[in-house]
Amino acid sequence: MENLNIADVIRELDISESYLYKLIDKENILIPRSDTGRYFWDENTVETLKKVLNTGSLQDEDDTDFLISKLGLKQSFINNRRYLGNKYSLSDFIRKTVDENCKGVNIVIDIFSGTGAVANTFKDKMIITNDLLYSNYISNYTWFGYEKYSSKKIIELIYDYNQVKTKENNYMRENFADTFFSADDCSKIGYIREDIETKYNNKEINFKEYAILITSLLYAMDKIANTVGHYDAYRKNVDFEKTLVLNVLLPEKSINSNNVCYNLDAKAFEELIEKDDIQYILILCLVIMKKYYVTLLEEKNR
Repeated sequence: MENLNIADVIRELDISESYLYKLIDKENILIPRSDTGRYFWDENTVETLKKVLNTGSLQDEDDTDFLISKLGLKQSFINNRRYLGNKYSLSDFIRKTVDENCKGVNIVIDIFSGTGAVANTFKDKMIITNDLLYSNYISNYTWFGYEKYSSKKIIELIYDYNQVKTKENNYMRENFADTFFSADDCSKIGYIREDIETKYNNKEINFKEYAILITSLLYAMDKIANTVGHYDAYRKNVDFEKTLVLNVLLPEKSINSNNVCYNLDAKAFEELIEKDDIQYILILCLVIMKKYYVTLLEEKNR
């Protein structure tokens, strides 16, 4: 039987090389080896691997959960980001306030959307998000941008990135080593960020997948960052006990197809939006937060 090379196998199975070896190890798949330990690949091996992969494609949510578990990964959600000012804890109150006081809302605009935790409360409606910070724009597109993506591809790439071990002297290591992150984590962050950019430029991933991977990296960075809640300063002479581990992000695929995410100055954004098309604009500081603090004051004075 004709021998295959590793490139033939991963192309036929549509999986990454690191995921292939993970499957072989976890499932104890017996594959002939040479005296030096090199695998012999052939069509029988490919068929065996296909059976393990159960047709080699993810068809539903159960499949993604199975693959995440099989690879020893964890999944994160929109509320899992460590971000100063995140209003996730207020989201139920905000939704209740809007439902009680603003009837017939079909479109919700979050002008200063941040991480999108509040906009996510209105994901059953058309959502328009805006944030001047590009990292927040990317995060919002991850969760609310309407574009098809491959769950399987995301899971496998996250797994691959978690296997990276590097000390390369890239931009992150040169500028931030042993400040917010350890020197080696800086190298890993820089490597992953550059690889995501390369994959996007080479059309290996679309913009949705690009945004998801960057957001996963941001979540992982925030989780281990040597800060006191923001990146204005870092603590000196600390032991970096935590290391960078990316979690899987799988945004809902049934979101409103008319959702739009912007990365504009608030003034430019205001000029862009046609007010005749909007039944209600969500402005937290002026509407909802005022009611929240009034309620707190009333309870305090009782």
